[in-house]
Parts: sequence; structure tokens; C-alpha cells
Amino acid sequence: MSVRLIIRSLVYFILLILVTSFQAKGQVKDSVANVIDAKMYLMKIIGTAINERGGVDTIKIAVRKKDMNLPDSVKNLGKPIQKIGNTGTVKTVVKKQEMTQPDSLSNAANAINETENSDTIKTAVNKKDMNLPDSVSNVGNPVHEIGNADTIKIAEKTNLQVPIKGRSIFDNSATGSDSINITITNIGNSINTPFDEYAPIISADGSMMIFTSRRLINLKDSTKYKQGMENIYVSYYNEVTKWSPAKILGPSVNLSRKNNSAMALSNDGQRLLIYRGTPDGNIYQSTLEGEEWSLPVKLPAPINSARQESSASISPDERIFYFCSDRKRGQGGSDIWMCKQNKMGKWGKAENLGPVVNTSEDEESVFIHPDGKTLYFSSNGHDSNGGFDIFKTVLDSGKWSAPVNIGSPINTPKTDLFFTLTADGKKGYYSSTRPEGLGRKDIYEITITYPESNKSAEPKLTLFKGEITDINTNLPLDAEIEIMDNDKNELVTTVKSNSVTGKFLVSLPAGKNYGVTIKKDGYLFFSENYNVSDTASYLEINKAISLMKVDEGNKIRLKNIFYDYGKATLKPESISELNQLVKLLEQNIDMRIEIGSYTDSESSTEFNLKLSQARAQAVLNYLYTSGISKERMVAKGYGEADPIFSNDTEEGREINRRTEFKILNIESKVTSDNEVHK
Repeated sequence: MSVRLIIRSLVYFILLILVTSFQAKGQVKDSVANVIDAKMYLMKIIGTAINERGGVDTIKIAVRKKDMNLPDSVKNLGKPIQKIGNTGTVKTVVKKQEMTQPDSLSNAANAINETENSDTIKTAVNKKDMNLPDSVSNVGNPVHEIGNADTIKIAEKTNLQVPIKGRSIFDNSATGSDSINITITNIGNSINTPFDEYAPIISADGSMMIFTSRRLINLKDSTKYKQGMENIYVSYYNEVTKWSPAKILGPSVNLSRKNNSAMALSNDGQRLLIYRGTPDGNIYQSTLEGEEWSLPVKLPAPINSARQESSASISPDERIFYFCSDRKRGQGGSDIWMCKQNKMGKWGKAENLGPVVNTSEDEESVFIHPDGKTLYFSSNGHDSNGGFDIFKTVLDSGKWSAPVNIGSPINTPKTDLFFTLTADGKKGYYSSTRPEGLGRKDIYEITITYPESNKSAEPKLTLFKGEITDINTNLPLDAEIEIMDNDKNELVTTVKSNSVTGKFLVSLPAGKNYGVTIKKDGYLFFSENYNVSDTASYLEINKAISLMKVDEGNKIRLKNIFYDYGKATLKPESISELNQLVKLLEQNIDMRIEIGSYTDSESSTEFNLKLSQARAQAVLNYLYTSGISKERMVAKGYGEADPIFSNDTEEGREINRRTEFKILNIESKVTSDNEVHK
């Protein structure tokens, strides 16, 4: 420690002792004539934590009103005061009721950010809370700066909501009454602040948003632009309260004193990709384990490289990563690339999306929609109208269409980035720099209304979500959800329900016959079938699923067992479900089961009984050829008996035509019981 610093510290210590020896505030003179008196005056009024000492008359501090003897012009200031330049200049945060204001600001409300003197205030207020001059009597939210009673810098609210009716940006064939209506709204102060907010990413159902903010957490993190470091926040949506106040994610995701930015979120909201800029800008992955996010892990090559990977998006099956990178052998600056994961979990070679999508300029903010084929991104190439505009391209027969600028009012002459869209296509979010924003960059919500005459423009997929519980305890279960392509007998994807809530969500893009199996060790599996045609409209299914323990008497419906009409021949689409049954019997070698088959009532009782017996036997034969002993199985046809629904409708008859699996007994349990009775 230098001699100069030691002497300076001793002087401040002696001054502090002298100040605390005063018994009344009046002993500190209002007029400061010399260095010692000035120090004593300022230190008498500052109170608590002193952060920085500038010079004789300038001290940067944090104080509370009760600890401070203020000049009359600011005598009623409240809450934390951040900077005192001299006895007449205070930078502060106050509330209306704690402040004596000029008449022109007599109704100013809420947070006032800076007071230079009794007539100059930089503030954020609402029109209804403020007595404004006539020249600005009709302004809306928010008011950003007040220079004096007659000079106000404002942002008018008239452009916060922009309903536009015209040619659709999502369906280029739409005209006139078929056009899609678009409304753009600032998402509001539950998420936006005077600082930058951007990179919104959402779960497919729009119930969860994660985004990046540069709001200040502490003064040490303030940059030269008077913003904080990048940190990741979360907000949740419901129809009553809308978006909840944003909360910062924990330290596992947000490294202290580092930039942490959101990049992508899986459809179910349980897989998060984040960007970390050091040393060269890479993609990291964190997973939601119950209610906590895991420590992010850097993704391997070829996704990450020695160059910068600036944004990313996860396909609905989570087997394809789309990302932006300025690596070599691209089309220009930053390009969009993709990597596919094989069945063994290994990532293949990075592929450039090619010159149709990428330009000699920059492509950024890539987002693949839950329909699995519509890709949105920002570019300052193509036919951009200024800065970065948002474009879309569609994958058809393995080729990307020529990108289309989605146009006004979403795109502006400035920078528009990070577009994302819910699965139903009715809500979009993006970051934009607009004059009416709460800060320089804000997050905006886009409401999209499809007319009845143009429902074909809506996304084509089924969103299957729900909650998995134990049928007896009703407690949530962390089960595995396996999605199969029944026609190809190929695994599409495997996801898990949340271990704390039991919730799950999967996107089923149009064009496949899906077999869904939900399973957990010690439980009978649950199955569903969703045949989503190429032309199917958007459908959202919310289902509560209860799993039964592996126990005697319990039975399940096998919803992915299919037969030829009026015959007992198993269709190829049944194989994946039959193999699930084989696995269950292999895992429980002491289990004896019954395969029961049922029909509707359309044919004669005799025919239905014979057909159902033949179908049950067909399933038993498949299990036998797969290595399951016949001694463990019984096939029984029930004909039209025990209908679940009325046979008066086709829907009811379809449900009544079914195959069931029932546990007759578990030999190990029988043996154990017999030993007890000996």
C-alpha cells in the first residue's frame, strides 16, 4: 500500500470521527468555506455506504433519506439516492408522495430517476398521473424525460398497438377478406424495462418465455452504455394475469459478471440453449431438472467451432439443431447451418443451408417452428428494408423455398431480430427498436388472427401435452414419452415429463401416423395413436394420464394395434406397440397375461366372437415368435361384449374395436404368498 493512500485513509478516518462528534445537524454549516468544512458537511449528510470519493465537493454514494440533511429543494426525496454532485444536485429514485415538486409535475407518479435541481427531472410517468402542458396533453405511456416545466421528451403510445389488415405475411395467396389481421403490442413492464430486452424464446404452447435482459443487477456490472451485463430471465403466462413479472434464472445459468444470453428453447420448455461469448462465442445446453436448471454444458463439434455461433433453434423432434455461425466455407458473413443427430446420439457434419437461404451478408436469429418445416430468421441481405428484417422459408420435399420478407408492420426500417411463434401460429414475439419502447430494445407481442375463410393458413400439427401421475397416489411421475412413426416403425423422438410437475409436451408435425408410448419402470405403459394427415388443421390435446403399477388384475388398452378390416391380420403399423409388449414381458419374467380382443356390434354375435378370438390369437402368436413362452399367455375373444361406448356412432364403434392386455398373476408373488401360508 502506498504512503499516499495510507495518509489519505487516515485523513478520512479522522474526519469521520470529527463528524460523529457533532450532536446536532445544525452544527454543520450551510456555507462551506474550506476543505475540512466541506468534507465534514458532505460526510455528515451521506449516511450509510460510501462507494466512491471523487474530490473535495464530489462524492458518489448510496444513502437513505433519514440519514441525510438535504437542501430545501429536495427535502422530501425518498428511497435510495445514488449520487450527490454537490449540495444542490442529487441523482435519485423517488416516489411522488415523498417529493416536493414544481406545479407542472405535481401529479407525477412512480419512479423518478434523476433530479438536477428543483425544476429539472428525468422521469418515467403515466399521463394520467401527470399535470402536463397543453402541448403534450394527449401523450401516452411512457414519458421518458422532462427537462423543465415546458420541455418534455416523450414517446407516444399511438403506435404501441398497430392493427394491420391486408395481404397476409404468412400466406402469400391471401387477399381481401382472406387476409390475416396482425396487431403488434409492447409486451409491457412485466418484461420490458428502460434497459435492453431481447432474444425471447418460448415453449410451443406459449406458456413460458425466457429472454435476455441488460437491466442492472448491481452498479459494478454497469457498462459504458449504462447497461448491465446480459442475464437470462423467465416469465410465465396465463389468461388471467397475462405475463408474470420476470425473474432471473439461477447462478447455474447466469454466471456472475459475465454475459449470458438465451438462444433456444425446446418445445416442452425443458431444454435451454444459451450463448456465452468467451472465448469465441459458443452454444451451451442446460436441462430443467424438476425446478432447477442444470449447469450448462458446451455442445460438441461440429455444432460449435473456433468461430462464433450466435443463435440456434431446436427442431420438434430435437434431432436437428439449426444455428448461425461465421465459420469458413459459408455464403457470406454469418450463415444458417444445421446438424442432424443419428440414432446413436452422434451429431453429423454441419451443413450450410445454401445460397437460397444464406446471402453474402449476415443471417441471424434462426427459429424453426414446431411444425418442423417453417424456418424464420433475420437478415440484412435478401430484400431487407433497413437493418435486419425477418424472413421465412419453408422446407418442401427436402428443399428450402426462396425466403420471403414478412413485411410491415413487423419489420421496420431499424433492426428486427429474434422472431418466435407459438405452435398454433396465433402469438409471435420478437425484439425491435421502436420509438415508443420502454427502452432501446424491447420485446413485442404479435397477435395473429386467421379469418374463418382462411383457416388453411394456420400451422398444421398436433400439440400433445398433459400431466402424468400415479393412478393411486395422484403424485406426478417422471415418465418417458416415446414417439414412433408407425408407418415406418421408426423412432421419432423420446422426451421425459418433468420430475416435479409430471408435465410434458410434444409437437407432432403433420404427415405422420404417430404411436405414443408413455412408460416408467414398475408401471404398465400407456399408449395413444395420433394419425396427423398432411392437411390436418392445428389441434391441441391436453390429457391427464394416470399410470398403473405392474400388479395383478391391472389392464391397459393397446391403442396402436391395427387389423385389416373384418380380418385378424395384423397391420405393419402394429409392430412398434407389439414390441413394447415384448419388452414389458421380458422385464417381468414371472408375469402371466391375457390378450383380450373386442369388436363392435355391426356383424352377427357369432361372427364377432370368432373374429375377436382370431385377433387375440394373432397378437399371442407375434409375442410367441418374439420369444415369449406360450405358458405365460392366454388369448380370449369377447366379441361385442363389454362396449366402452355406444355402438350407435362410428366414433363409439371405433373405440369398442380394441385389444387389451391384462395381468392374470405374477408367479413370484404367488410363490411368496404360498410360502407365507405354509
